[in-house]
Amino acid sequence: MRGRYVAALVIAVAASVLSIYKVSLLPPGVHSRDWEIGAASTTLLIDTPQSEILNLRATTDDFGSMQARTALLGNFMATDPVKAQIAKLMGIAPSQIQATSPVTANVPQTLTEPGSGASATDILASADHYKLQLQADPTVPILHIYAQAPSGPAAVELANDSVTGLKQYLASLSSGQGLNPGAHVDLIQLGTATGGVINSGVSKEIALLVFATAFAAVCFASALLARFRAGWSLGGHEMPAAR
Repeated sequence: MRGRYVAALVIAVAASVLSIYKVSLLPPGVHSRDWEIGAASTTLLIDTPQSEILNLRATTDDFGSMQARTALLGNFMATDPVKAQIAKLMGIAPSQIQATSPVTANVPQTLTEPGSGASATDILASADHYKLQLQADPTVPILHIYAQAPSGPAAVELANDSVTGLKQYLASLSSGQGLNPGAHVDLIQLGTATGGVINSGVSKEIALLVFATAFAAVCFASALLARFRAGWSLGGHEMPAAR
């Protein structure tokens, strides 16, 4: 009985360690798994070179036009060419970035609140992904950018690079078409991105959960196997008596 629990304890400890560390044979080494998720956000103001924001004569139609252009630029940021430019700045593959086009409501709390938590399924599904979610303000020409990455600094970098990447790609398009620089919209980032880790301490939680699950599973399997063996042995003794 005691040996059964010792074996379960050893297996559970090994499983919990492997849940937070990766062991490689070629080359040999132990590396920490990236379970943390970082989130960051920044805001982009869309304006004209003459600044419709500061122009007291700007009409409702002028602002409506700028709001429509803001949604257009948000959708443009989610396209493959712009994501490729952002990925180049980040030093990652374009396929690692997932982008969602502008929406006007119900932005996920895990993206808007860096201090909030995340469910275990979210952690397992997206801990190693880079995500951009874009929200066009329905009343003013402002684009809210929410970024998710494997760490807090990476999320901040992704949010900032998304703005830089959009500017660079638009500049390259403008240069290729010979457009007058003074006729372009101005993309004004309202302060650098801010953010942090949204699931701090998740590695310890995962290790504890794996330990408890593995220990219970091994104990249950051992007890079931012991009962099966006992029943088999008992049946072997009863058969001669029945004859």
